[in-house]
Amino acid sequence: MSVISPPRGTTARPPADNLVRYPDVREPRTMTKRAWWLVAVGILIPGSAQLLAGSRRLGRFAVASTFVLWTLVSVALLVGIVFPRLVFMLGGLAVPMLTVAQVLLAAYAVLWVALTLDTLRIVRLVHLLPKSRAWVAGLAVVATVLGSGGLVYGAVVAGSARSVLDQLFSDGQYQDPIDGQYNILLLGGDAGPDRTGLRPDSLSVVSINADTGATTIIGAITARRRFRPMLSSQSSMAATSSVCANRLRTAATPLSQ
Repeated sequence: MSVISPPRGTTARPPADNLVRYPDVREPRTMTKRAWWLVAVGILIPGSAQLLAGSRRLGRFAVASTFVLWTLVSVALLVGIVFPRLVFMLGGLAVPMLTVAQVLLAAYAVLWVALTLDTLRIVRLVHLLPKSRAWVAGLAVVATVLGSGGLVYGAVVAGSARSVLDQLFSDGQYQDPIDGQYNILLLGGDAGPDRTGLRPDSLSVVSINADTGATTIIGAITARRRFRPMLSSQSSMAATSSVCANRLRTAATPLSQ
């Protein structure tokens, strides 16, 4: 039994049941609809466009990476909201955890860019309707810039936090809480091109509960010369100043201990 091959010079039509993977490039409208769908699903779930119309191996890896990242972020948020004490208990692992987060976010940002470039290859822009080519490419590029840009920003923040923690606690020493509280004095710096040196322009005492992590911030006024409370009498002003001074003295007492 012989099989008759199609005449030379003719193009066999793609399978009718899978026009996403085997599109008919002779129909610009169909190609345009296909491009919109592939870009949209690629934005919602990076890697799905490759599963549908590209490299299935790359698509499986990208989709798996996407769900792993979503799972890690969801677990971190859930633990931070439901079990805040666990976050403080794992404080000693903050530096390695931030390092892992920085690497994962940066790697996924690179993967997202690679997937977008591959998606634009898959959609075959030259076969779309002329008026739709720029819109399809623009949507893919804007979504990639926003998504990967957010991931890069998150990696930078994680790296900065890791560096700060590494510098602060590199010696491994720590102080025990006083009356169950950690008290930290914050001084804000004020400088300018027409001034010499650095002067504090804000003063705050941060009191952190060692068990629950509840934080109380007490701010003090530094520019007292121009501070005029709007009260009805001088006695009320004196009373208010006395109360503020007593609160600040109470909060600063553990620091001196």
